[in-house]
Amino acid sequence: MTRNTRVVVAGGGTDGRHLPRGRTGFTVTAQVPSLSDPRCHDADLVVLDLDFDRNAVDLVALATATALPPVLVTGTSLLRSDIWMARRCGARGYVAPTGRTLPALRALRDGEEHWPTGLGAAPAWLAEPDPLIRFGVFTRMREHARYARLLHDNVLQTLEGLALLPSTDAAVRGLLAGEAARLRAFIAGPPGTTNPGLAGALSALADEHRARGLQISLSTVGVDDLAPAAVSAVTDAVAEALRNVVKHAATDRATVVVRRRGGTVVVRVADSGSGFDPVARPAGFGLAESIGGRLSAVGGRVSVTAAPGRGTVLELTVPVRRQHVIR
Repeated sequence: MTRNTRVVVAGGGTDGRHLPRGRTGFTVTAQVPSLSDPRCHDADLVVLDLDFDRNAVDLVALATATALPPVLVTGTSLLRSDIWMARRCGARGYVAPTGRTLPALRALRDGEEHWPTGLGAAPAWLAEPDPLIRFGVFTRMREHARYARLLHDNVLQTLEGLALLPSTDAAVRGLLAGEAARLRAFIAGPPGTTNPGLAGALSALADEHRARGLQISLSTVGVDDLAPAAVSAVTDAVAEALRNVVKHAATDRATVVVRRRGGTVVVRVADSGSGFDPVARPAGFGLAESIGGRLSAVGGRVSVTAAPGRGTVLELTVPVRRQHVIR
């Protein structure tokens, strides 16, 4: 008589109802909290029941584990990035709890792999040899997906709904449509997966603000070797600076000049508007967090030069780190 295949279930991402029961040829011999439990090594197969939202630490354990039997990952996520990451970490298959677990277990038992159909090609970032960078990109993509769902289902619907109201002023309608388009671009493009370059990103940003009536002079030279995270941080910081020009500077003109300076890229955003006294009026949230916080996250900084009646100049500086660019 053929012995049942011994299965150890690790983790607790789902309720376990999808696991084999009865005369299936598989016997669940233990349910353990993590892959570090020694009973995992005594099994024929391991099912890693993974909640990607709450316990992606198990992916790190899977990537660093040695001498484990074949691992089948189960989870509620249908994100391709999650499934590819499980594969990159050493899993031999993936199945959602609503899927057919038994065929997946039989495939692993017979020395094969089992992956969902339509998985497509592996994303480029998955080939990154440095595990810290690879997990960093993966984490950003998961955060992006979470916020993208929230923005799409709530904020975006509100903006587009307001833009369609007959009572909405034409200028406000244009502003709402522009912000909605910006949100759609964010939702469609996870940060770190593509790198349009700083010059391209700032050019698109300048065109967006010109369409709203702000006259922008843009000059960029030799700045397309920034990492995607730095491109995103600088672009968002410049966007906030231009919004401040519109709201506070009492002018319809601004200049954005980008240059290399040694091992850094420096972006100068200037206007000749009303200005302010930096001592009498300390930096608000927009300058301190939306600009300064974004730059700080990528090793950058911001400086402000302003005076009442003499305009404002922001200088944004970020380091060039070629070794961190992921393509």
